[in-house]
Amino acid sequence: MGLEVAAISCILLIAIIFSIFAINKIHRQKEDFSFKNAFKLTGLPVLLFEQDKTVLKFILDTGSSVCVLDESSISKLKDFKYLDREDNLVDVNGNKVRRKYGTFKFKCDNKDFENEFLISDLTNIRESVKEDSGVSIDGIVGSDFFSKYQYIIDFNKYIAFSKKKWWSKKR
Repeated sequence: MGLEVAAISCILLIAIIFSIFAINKIHRQKEDFSFKNAFKLTGLPVLLFEQDKTVLKFILDTGSSVCVLDESSISKLKDFKYLDREDNLVDVNGNKVRRKYGTFKFKCDNKDFENEFLISDLTNIRESVKEDSGVSIDGIVGSDFFSKYQYIIDFNKYIAFSKKKWWSKKR
């Protein structure tokens, strides 16, 4: 009788451990998003941000401290909101310029996000990227996005994955 109880206990314990690992794997997969296909096509880490039926292309730039939205792309967005926030920046020519911030909601790999974006004229960058890769970008995803949502970028696998555990509270 004692052996039967021990055997059943072991089987239940193994089943519970297996379930925890399976659930953890499922939730971990939901927290990943990939830029592999875009990288294979363009040679650039491009993320697709979707809002309703509108798709915006953002180049991933970990050297940029903030996300930047090209001012010409604002008209494509339904729920874009300007924020009561501005910054003085220095452009590539050394000129100080004052820039506003805005925010909008979007999906990336069927995950919901909302982030702040610095609004700027990216014409020169857009034209250069288009000439080099054939991709028309709408903006830049900076390190603030990855920090806010606790993503780590794996350039070997072309994915971003969340440091958050599946049992963490919802962001």
